[in-house]
Amino acid sequence: MLREGFIKVLLIVIAISLLLDWYVYNGLKTLTRSWKSHRLRQLVTRGYLFVSVGLLATFITGVPSFRTAMGMTPWHEWVLSLFLTILITKIIFAIVLSLGDLGRLFYGIIHKIARPENSAGQPLVPSRRRFISEAAVLIASVPFTGFLYAMLKGKYDYRVHKQTLYFADLPQLLMDLPSPSYQISTRAVLTMPQPCREASNWPKRKKATSSSSPATWSITQPGR
Repeated sequence: MLREGFIKVLLIVIAISLLLDWYVYNGLKTLTRSWKSHRLRQLVTRGYLFVSVGLLATFITGVPSFRTAMGMTPWHEWVLSLFLTILITKIIFAIVLSLGDLGRLFYGIIHKIARPENSAGQPLVPSRRRFISEAAVLIASVPFTGFLYAMLKGKYDYRVHKQTLYFADLPQLLMDLPSPSYQISTRAVLTMPQPCREASNWPKRKKATSSSSPATWSITQPGR
C-alpha cells in the first residue's frame, strides 16, 4: 500500500515537472523571440529542456536508493537538491507567467465585448509580451540563486553568536560573590593502576583497582 502511494506521488511530481517544462519553454521562446542569433535562441530554449528533463531522468533513476537501508549517497543528495531547486524555480516562473497570461485573457475578453467591430478577425487573446517573460526570469532567479548559495556555501558558513545567559537558581555561594571575575574550576584526581612491566607477569598480575577522589569545587580569584 505504501509503495503504491509512493509511486502515485512520484508520477504526479513527474507530470507536474513536465507540464512546467512545457510552460517555461514557451516563456523562454517569447523572451528570445527578438534575438538576432538563431543559434543562441536554440541554445537557451533547447539547453533548458536538456538540463531540466535530464535532471528529472537522473532523479527518477536514483529514487530506488532513497528507500535502501544505507540511505542516499552524496551523489543522490546533490541530484535531489538540484531537482528541487529547478522545480521551485519553474513554479515561480510559471506563476509570474500565468499572471501575465490571465491579464491577456481578461484584456481580450473586455476588448471583444467593448469593441466588437475592431476585434473582428483578431485572436481573442493578444500575443504574450516580452516584458512578462523578462519579469518571470528576474523573479525566478532569486530563489534559484538562494538555493545554489545554500548548497555550495551556505551550509558551511557557520557563525558563532555570543549570548549572555541568566540563571535564577544558582547556588547562594555564587550569588554572594562580589565580582564576576571569580572563576569556578573542577578538580578530580583519579588513581590508575601501574602498567604491567613485563608481559610474562600478565597472568600473575593482580586485579587492577582504581580509586578516585570525588570531584571538588574550588573558587579562585584571578591575580591572587
